[in-house]
Amino acid sequence: MPKRSSTSPAHGKFSFLSRISDNVWLALIVALGAAVRWAYIAKSSIWYDEGYTMMLAIRKPAEIWVADIRDVHPPLYYLVLHYWLLVFGTSEAAARSFSAVLMLGAVVATYFLIKRLFSVPTARLAALFVACGPYMVRFSQEARMYAMLTFLVVAATFFLVRAVQDGRRSDYVVYGLLMTAAIYTHYYTVFAALVHWIYLLHANPLPKDKRKNPLNWIFIDKAWFASMVGLVVLFVPWLPKAVGQFSKVSSGFWIAGPPLDTLPRTLIQFMTFNNLDLPPHAAIKISTISFNPLSVAWHLLAFVAFIGLLVLAYRSNKAKRNGLFLLYVYTLVPSFVVFLISLRRAIYLDRYFTFAAVAFYALLAVLLYLDWGKKPLAPAVRWFLVVVILGTMGWGISNVYAGENHHMRDTATDIVSLYHPGDAVVSAELYTFFDMSYYMREYNLGQLRLLRSGETIDGYGVTSLIYDRLDGIILEKYEDLHPSSGYAWVIAQETREDFFTKVPASWKPASVRYHDGRVETQRFHIGG
Repeated sequence: MPKRSSTSPAHGKFSFLSRISDNVWLALIVALGAAVRWAYIAKSSIWYDEGYTMMLAIRKPAEIWVADIRDVHPPLYYLVLHYWLLVFGTSEAAARSFSAVLMLGAVVATYFLIKRLFSVPTARLAALFVACGPYMVRFSQEARMYAMLTFLVVAATFFLVRAVQDGRRSDYVVYGLLMTAAIYTHYYTVFAALVHWIYLLHANPLPKDKRKNPLNWIFIDKAWFASMVGLVVLFVPWLPKAVGQFSKVSSGFWIAGPPLDTLPRTLIQFMTFNNLDLPPHAAIKISTISFNPLSVAWHLLAFVAFIGLLVLAYRSNKAKRNGLFLLYVYTLVPSFVVFLISLRRAIYLDRYFTFAAVAFYALLAVLLYLDWGKKPLAPAVRWFLVVVILGTMGWGISNVYAGENHHMRDTATDIVSLYHPGDAVVSAELYTFFDMSYYMREYNLGQLRLLRSGETIDGYGVTSLIYDRLDGIILEKYEDLHPSSGYAWVIAQETREDFFTKVPASWKPASVRYHDGRVETQRFHIGG
């Protein structure tokens, strides 16, 4: 495999930029990324998934391990976040800052990866795009495991590339440890490992005389294979739990089947955090898959054009094909494979591919520095396109903040304004239980009760955290509630069924019905 070039393309009229040192450039990009992430990091309230995170992460490490056995994700993120919260507190900003720091780590890792594969100017631009990418910003501000997975996979990819290029066996060890941490963070790490295997097949193609033996395809790189064996060995303590989780998921999951234009929609989300659907909005449904014909048509056409651009770039830049191929499969293969799986068993969620968004942003930067035909883009054209891309990303970031419609903090504030010691607070459904529980704890409002209301509480998934405490949490019916103050609060989502119609007729409203985003709450006098 050819070594990376030590030379950098000229900046033309922007050559003064090349006089800024690498360290200063990277520091400026990280500072910009930090500003974008922390400016509104606590704008939105803790939401359902984050509420689950906060309820689990504050438990003792041994309890986290046991409780997470019944979840659908592995435990490493929750365990590391536990110690982060001990140091920085349990506020929204503190919990989400862990993700923000990890995403900034992904910015730095991207810089070194692209610098090694291409050039310094390309690496600078790639880091800038990752720092400003709407998807990166969105999941820098969520107390979930996606940022941790992203950082670990990008860092692992860097060490793999360096191992392939320089032949340093120690890099395979670091790579294996990072991938092990990643699989303990999210199971979609297996798709990143698939990407790495495909990359190795491209970087070290098999001679024709060895292609007939299937084992040669598996052992394409013995050091890499050894690192994967090490991953499996280190994953053994969790493997039985993972098998149990997979069995539960295979018996039924809540994710809907993917639409026909799933892949282009994911790439559009990376860029704009918007599906860019076209009217009419009426959808056609075939079997379990529904779609908007006009939107599907233009999404697929745009996707075909994008693939055509990638093919042209690959054909025109022979010396850089290994790096291009890595970014291609990194961007496209995980979502494509999961899409195929989801045609039979739906497991496709855009946010699970945050780690692939990094490759997409880096690829945009690479395309701007490649040769097209026999020469690169003129500097003025390149920087015009940079402005267009950054402007589009800026619009995407505005979509991120415009779409943040979680207001449970406001609901908690409404309750605090009239709360008296002894008031009971009841979540009429599971979908408002975990996030409101967070604010109940933060405002010292006591234990939130959950009305069973037909909810399936089997101790699996999110209900794993309440299954061992049903007596103190579950309320079979409103009439079983006897608060010492004589007052009770009811909380529910207004976009679901009207849970307030189930309130006993003897309960008298003691406040207006508050509307905060999609959440409604009201205080009732039920007698002492």
